[in-house]
Amino acid sequence: MDRKDPRIEPTIIQALHVFFASVPKAVLLYVCSTENDQERVRSRLFGQWFSRHQKGFNKFDFQYPEQRLYMSAVVRRDLPESWRVELAILQAVEQNK
Repeated sequence: MDRKDPRIEPTIIQALHVFFASVPKAVLLYVCSTENDQERVRSRLFGQWFSRHQKGFNKFDFQYPEQRLYMSAVVRRDLPESWRVELAILQAVEQNK
């Protein structure tokens, strides 16, 4: 049985566009669920979706397999100094290891 629902990808991509249209300077941080030990698969799948629809956005990935932590931050590409987002998240994760 194929459990992939073809509606999920366009729904998530549309939600991202709506979210950033309403809050252009937002930082969207998401953590992949560890349910069923599928966090790495979820991270890879979202990465594939993002690569197909990334126009106008930057994504910073943070992967800590030992802790089963796979997360990413998405920002609009025109966000000034978006590199600071990556740095702040890296620092926060390192402080909480």
